[in-house]
Amino acid sequence: MFVLENYSSLCDGIDVDEDIYNEEFFAGGYLWSVLLYPAGRTVAANEAGFASMYIYLSSETDDLVQCLFSIYLLDQTGNGENYGTSIFDRNPPQISLLRTGHVAGCPYFIPRATLESPDYLKDDCLKFCVTIGVLTKESADVFFNVNNQSFSAHHWVLASRCPKLLSEIDISDMDPNIFKAVLWYVYSGGIPQEEEENSDLGSFVLESFMGKMLAAADRFELKELKKICESHISERISAESIAYILHLAELCHAKELKAACLGFGAQNNAAAADILGSDGCKYVKKHCPSLFLELAYNGSYSGNVHEECDFYKKVWSAVNETFAGILGGPRCATDEHKIKEF
Repeated sequence: MFVLENYSSLCDGIDVDEDIYNEEFFAGGYLWSVLLYPAGRTVAANEAGFASMYIYLSSETDDLVQCLFSIYLLDQTGNGENYGTSIFDRNPPQISLLRTGHVAGCPYFIPRATLESPDYLKDDCLKFCVTIGVLTKESADVFFNVNNQSFSAHHWVLASRCPKLLSEIDISDMDPNIFKAVLWYVYSGGIPQEEEENSDLGSFVLESFMGKMLAAADRFELKELKKICESHISERISAESIAYILHLAELCHAKELKAACLGFGAQNNAAAADILGSDGCKYVKKHCPSLFLELAYNGSYSGNVHEECDFYKKVWSAVNETFAGILGGPRCATDEHKIKEF
């Protein structure tokens, strides 16, 4: 428990983004502080009348510290109506990744009027209860071998956030950097910052960071990560890249991304010649004729384009009707064109 004394004098004239430091303490082998912003850490919190509260990693360390925390303002009336939040209780838990000098916490922690009410402010003192749990390599109990590189994780984290990972311990067909990014997402809910990729991805989409992350999200059944990747890639659709991206969407069962590609094609009739004459479209026509037909028939293109598509459609339909019972396979020849290393 921590006691913050002389609250009124500390808050005299305090403005937004000005904090009150509590005494430092050790938890999980690191030095921490509790920061209270009575006037809010952000303008939005201040205007809403909220105080903000954070934990602050004070230790000088090169580690990226993985932690969970809870912060409660104690009810000093004895009624037990403590006010606060606990990351431990969330399902799945949201793990904070902190470096020295970084914070994690709640911008809208408590209305300032409630903070300064007699229930919580007594004898000009506030009392807090703060708990921090640090996840360390020593506490890891799941180990992965990814292309001869070792990674460790915590079973309870994976079980709640990505159970599919627990069934794939030895992974020989994945780029270790992509697996590292997947673990980052599982623990933090975000993806690491990467260098900006070319605005026109073209054939590079299959080997791009986001392309590989989309494939990994599909493989490990990470729906929210999949949405992030689809949204990012959809912003890079162009006449040259559309067919490659459409093929990637098909391979990764990315419905939103596929819809974005088809929507781009339908809305850019003037670019029909560029789209259907692109290297990507030639690639898709060769390896995935049904997907090529979807793209070609999706827009109101010129007559000669539709004549060619009619021919391919009739051939494809005849093949399907004749061999459907024998083939029974996927619509695209994806087996030999999968992303071999994502």
